[in-house]
Amino acid sequence: MKKFIHIGGDSRSGGSLLARLFDGHPNILSYPFENEFFNNRNTDLIDFSEYRQSRKFEDIEKQEVVNKIKKFAEEKLKSKQRYGRDQNHFDYESFYSNVEQAISTDKDDSEIFESIHQHFFKALLDTDYSNFNAVCNHCSRTFAGNLDQFFKTFTNGYFIHTIREPKAVCASLKNYSFFATGNDPESIPVEFNQLAIDRWLIAAYMAVKNRMKYGNRYVIVIYENLVQNADYECKKICAQIDIPFHEEMLIPKFGKEVWGGNSSFGKMPAKVSSKNLEKYKEVLEEEEQKQIDEVLQSIYHSFSKGLDDSNIMEEIIRDIHTRISADELEDDNLRNHYNLLYSRMRKMQLN
Repeated sequence: MKKFIHIGGDSRSGGSLLARLFDGHPNILSYPFENEFFNNRNTDLIDFSEYRQSRKFEDIEKQEVVNKIKKFAEEKLKSKQRYGRDQNHFDYESFYSNVEQAISTDKDDSEIFESIHQHFFKALLDTDYSNFNAVCNHCSRTFAGNLDQFFKTFTNGYFIHTIREPKAVCASLKNYSFFATGNDPESIPVEFNQLAIDRWLIAAYMAVKNRMKYGNRYVIVIYENLVQNADYECKKICAQIDIPFHEEMLIPKFGKEVWGGNSSFGKMPAKVSSKNLEKYKEVLEEEEQKQIDEVLQSIYHSFSKGLDDSNIMEEIIRDIHTRISADELEDDNLRNHYNLLYSRMRKMQLN
């Protein structure tokens, strides 16, 4: 089974860029959209038990991991390019037929996932799957999913959690309302900033908790480090997931074609760029920046300086209990709380 690299930090934290850098690596295949391997984005891992009972391939097709592929083929998904209309010429019927022939009811979930990977990329790129070392997928907000299931199913799996400077994240979330809907970011209620702070805090808490639990299979990547020193950071990431670094990884790709980015601030050069690191100053009021820094800046600095997990966790716990009750720190409760924050913020973005 190929290595499976899943990037699942919070939204607007640099996961898309990292997925596209993996796409640039000549020995890694990377999904060109956020495919969903967890039910409801961040609960249990998708399984194929219904298919084993029914013996009908439709019971695999209706699972979101395949349904997203179908939507991609029908061009119902917004491309991660976000600029113009991308013609992907993906042959879904060929994919469907090949997977159906390749699997049977005695295959376990990992074997079915492997077949989905293999035939998706064969239909997309007409490439020999055996020539690649790993498959990568980016799907934000999945850090709160059932990772016990994830690591049990993907025995050769790695989970990468991207973390970005909190003011930049809050600004990007705010600016995204304009980028995605045309709404003026200034129309977003003041409460949005407080919700964004709590959301970043929960994601940081889960990052450390997961890394302490899953060890070197759970990798934390700091976005600012990546864009400021891409060569060093990409080599470091490759070493952590035990894949040889290749210089082509420094050129972001989309379906193995050079990629221009999906920043909420507009089209970027087709290269790793630190151009937008201080764009938050154009979106956030000084008072908003101050609110964020008071709660999150020291925690972020602990991540960026590479302090050990116990020190970072101590800092997070100190702040998290003033904003989130102890009962909500249980995994299911925390996931529900996080998802509620996401829903409230999304509603503000779209209104």
